[in-house]
Amino acid sequence: MNKYMKIENIPVEKIKIGDEFFEFKYNDIIKSKEMEIKLFGVRRPFTATKVGKDYVIYKSLNTFIAAKNAGLKEVPCKIIGNKLMNDRIKEMNFHRKNYKLKKI
Repeated sequence: MNKYMKIENIPVEKIKIGDEFFEFKYNDIIKSKEMEIKLFGVRRPFTATKVGKDYVIYKSLNTFIAAKNAGLKEVPCKIIGNKLMNDRIKEMNFHRKNYKLKKI
């Protein structure tokens, strides 16, 4: 693991969703994802960056909501720097059509 990234268990109340237009829609896929998380936990850490006292995620948002609904108090997060997150936001914006994510 490189010195700029580390994996930590972060309390879900400290994690914010960076996509301001994200709309969560509860459906069967999310319900099955919740059950899977209850049985096996979160399989891959979320990628987050620290902004102030909170952490912000931009990907796997439905999985994060499912983990929260499954009752997890903490989730594993790979913490990256703001510069690297901005590079990832730039890459995500390349594939978006209607709106762009704001850089940190």
